[in-house]
Amino acid sequence: MLGVHMKHETCADAPGSIILLQEYNHRMLNEYAVAIAGVSLAATAMTSAKSRAALTAARDRLFAIAEMHRALQAPLTGAVEVAGYLETVCSAASQLLTSGRRLVLRCCEQRIVLPAGHAWRIGLIMSELITNAAKHGRPGGDIVVETRMIDQHLVCSVVNERCGLSTRGGGAGKTIVDFLAGHIGGHLERHVDDARIAVRLAVPTGSSIALDTGSAG
Repeated sequence: MLGVHMKHETCADAPGSIILLQEYNHRMLNEYAVAIAGVSLAATAMTSAKSRAALTAARDRLFAIAEMHRALQAPLTGAVEVAGYLETVCSAASQLLTSGRRLVLRCCEQRIVLPAGHAWRIGLIMSELITNAAKHGRPGGDIVVETRMIDQHLVCSVVNERCGLSTRGGGAGKTIVDFLAGHIGGHLERHVDDARIAVRLAVPTGSSIALDTGSAG
């Protein structure tokens, strides 16, 4: 079964498959837009302030989810600059955070360009890790996303303040991110101490990466 899954995942990088996925995502975003418009219309018709506020909150939540969906669309072809791509993902993710959490992004100074498929999978992994941090971290605590180059590896970290006995990282989400990381030759490390939880994704760069030591801006 693993071999079948790996073959299917490789085929998903074919231009025709990516275009099909983009079309599907476009249709999903249209559905989000229709739903958001419907909820907005219902909110304006409410005479109860409490009901109107509830529908407005639901509308805003739908909009944030749609923006996250948009940010995680698969790039069509070519290469992607990682810092800019993760900035887009983190910006969308920050709209979904609750309990007063703040998302902080710290990128290394090197301009790192990866094949589009690699960058997309990194975005999916980081989105899942950020979601886990928001669910299981201390309410009101910061979530820090950081990228660095270490020994020819791109290292992306998500660190958050620990809440109670939570150790995070189990269940279906772990299976998904481990599979995505393995597909691009990466691996995940989880570190838990009394104060925080850190999850690091390390992806080997090799010859598939372009580095520019100048400013990423």
